[in-house]
Amino acid sequence: MNKRLNGYLRVNIKKTKLLIDPNIIRAVMYISIIILLISGIVLGLIYMTAQKHIVNTYTELIRMKIEETRDRLDNQIRNLQTDLYELSTNTDILAIARYSDFNKQKQINIVMKAEKQILEVLHYNMIANNLYIHYPKERIVISNGLYSEEKYETLMASEWKKINFWGFNMINKITQNGTEIYITYELITGKDNGYLAAQINQKNAKSVLEQAKIFKNENIYIFSDDKELLFGVENGDIKFLVNENDGNIENNIYDIEVLKRAIQNKDSFVYINNKKYMATYDKSNVSGWIFMHVVPYEEVIKISNPLKTTVIVLLYISALIGIILSIPVAIKIYEPLKRLCEMVQARFKNREQADRIQYLKSIFNTIFEDNNKLRSLANQNIPLLREKYLMQIVFQQVKDEKSLKSKLSSLEIKFEDESFRVVVIYIHDHVNTIGTMDYLKIEMYKEYLTENLQDINTFYIVQFEPFKFFVVMNYQEYPVEKLINVFEKIVSGFKYEFGIDVYVGISTEKKDVCLLNQAFIEAIRSYEYQVMIGNKPVGCYEYMGKRIISDRQLSFPFIQDESLQCYKNLR
Repeated sequence: MNKRLNGYLRVNIKKTKLLIDPNIIRAVMYISIIILLISGIVLGLIYMTAQKHIVNTYTELIRMKIEETRDRLDNQIRNLQTDLYELSTNTDILAIARYSDFNKQKQINIVMKAEKQILEVLHYNMIANNLYIHYPKERIVISNGLYSEEKYETLMASEWKKINFWGFNMINKITQNGTEIYITYELITGKDNGYLAAQINQKNAKSVLEQAKIFKNENIYIFSDDKELLFGVENGDIKFLVNENDGNIENNIYDIEVLKRAIQNKDSFVYINNKKYMATYDKSNVSGWIFMHVVPYEEVIKISNPLKTTVIVLLYISALIGIILSIPVAIKIYEPLKRLCEMVQARFKNREQADRIQYLKSIFNTIFEDNNKLRSLANQNIPLLREKYLMQIVFQQVKDEKSLKSKLSSLEIKFEDESFRVVVIYIHDHVNTIGTMDYLKIEMYKEYLTENLQDINTFYIVQFEPFKFFVVMNYQEYPVEKLINVFEKIVSGFKYEFGIDVYVGISTEKKDVCLLNQAFIEAIRSYEYQVMIGNKPVGCYEYMGKRIISDRQLSFPFIQDESLQCYKNLR
């Protein structure tokens, strides 16, 4: 019991000493910093991608809101235009322009009818604030009463007189209270007889605009087609285009010229007073108005604050995990190095520093040399491992298709995605026993085959019995007739060079590596059939398959076997 306790205490004391070792502390610090940096980069990329996605999402949402607002205002303006057209053809309204000598009573009756028409339009059109009928010949204006000439001069200011009224027009008139916006349309009898002017109710337009707001500090502006500000909603108040010559009128908090340049350049971001704003635009096809939403960028970024907090928490967790993981890693790396240093110090206790460095250098050189030898040996063994694995596939000793393809890749066997054929080659060398010289002959035959198959794209030669080989070759649009000619030349070469007969069997084309066994059996059958019945040394299952099947009743029992192992047992 005491021995176990003493051993336990010695181990813990040793671990404690390692933990307080300055080198271990430095290693833990470095590894933790590396893990923290990697985590920070990954989390930073995730955060920036998510933030960009949030900004894009809210930009799209704002654009949808703008389109919805634009469509609502466009519908109201389109309805107002329809009403103006109907008023321009109304007989009571046209009568005033047509007759200038009617008596006072009749004039009053016609004006009252015109007023009634105006009130009906104003009742059903919330976008219209006032509606005026201007008769230039009579120098009168009708709205909710017959205006005097003095009132006429007030309503028809000099800015109006320069307007060329033709069809529907959108005009704006600067007043002391801001901008008045009108839609005008001439009477059907012509603009010289008169025209109608409907004033836009900007307060109602403001209520429509406010429905499009998403953020509290969001501001919405409407510009004319020539980039002049008409009105907008700014900090909850309606804003009009002001007369810059009038110093008593308060200007907008935003620089109008900056907004105009942003519209001109379609800028996504606007910088005003060193503050960043996000801008979104849309244009009406009815009125030609340009809708502009401006929101402080920080309002959008605030949405990602919870994500930012999450990223910071994850960084702290990464730092903690880095410290926990780095302790055993640092100890595992440091312990062998420390033992090596202690061994060097003990060996060279009374020697110079140069001797210690030379000793360390020789140790590391030996490690590198051994590593290079192992790598070289592994490269030398790859062909042998490749042949062994191909043999296992042919004899159906590999069942798992996933591990099969993984092994093929590691052994650099590349034919799984291309057409291939299997060729069986039997060298008819009459030898009863195999000795050293015979093994040398087999290697010589194999080398001769390799030299004569260089024109084939990729091939693998495997010896499966003494003087018997099978070749797996990438087909890759190689004509079978040319393939037969290649092996006929090889057969002639063996006869000429070595004075021996060679028989060859060729399988049909296959595209799946799992069919390697089937291709091998086809090549065996072609070879056996050619030996027993054929007149040529090279047989191809593609040409002989039907004859092999029809000759099943002959005395060739091996032809009827579906497994190569059964065939080998019969032999």
